[in-house]
Amino acid sequence: MRVAVTGTTGRVGAALARHLSDKHEVITLPRQDFDLLDPSALAGALERLECDVLINPAGITGLEACEDDLFHACHSGEATSWHGMATAVVEEMAARGVIRTTPEITALKLDEVEAFRATRPKFTAMDNGRLAKLMGAPPRPWREAVADYVRDRCALL
Repeated sequence: MRVAVTGTTGRVGAALARHLSDKHEVITLPRQDFDLLDPSALAGALERLECDVLINPAGITGLEACEDDLFHACHSGEATSWHGMATAVVEEMAARGVIRTTPEITALKLDEVEAFRATRPKFTAMDNGRLAKLMGAPPRPWREAVADYVRDRCALL
């Protein structure tokens, strides 16, 4: 089967492409060939694409690119940090008996994150209200998504 995967310069797209390449012919669609910020180019690329399945894990994750006309596609629930999410993951793993104790996870301060191009405010939370309105319901809570992910991944161990 010919499987096209977008976002193959990102973590999820690259991992999917690697995983699927054992059993399928994978057509990689990195940003330079399939730019989500250029809708007119996307239409042409989709018309020329010859595949059986299109998987679209591509995302625009940079805050600078997300601030204009894009939907904030994030789970609902109380705002948290990457540290809070990592803590939730290890707590879920401990609750499922995958690990015996939860390791200490050290939070980084914003000024310690070298990857940011611009200064970040102390607290930012994305509003997924536009996405919820489009879908007719809010996205599921992030804690529920984390629990499902950990359950599914741990089942493979």
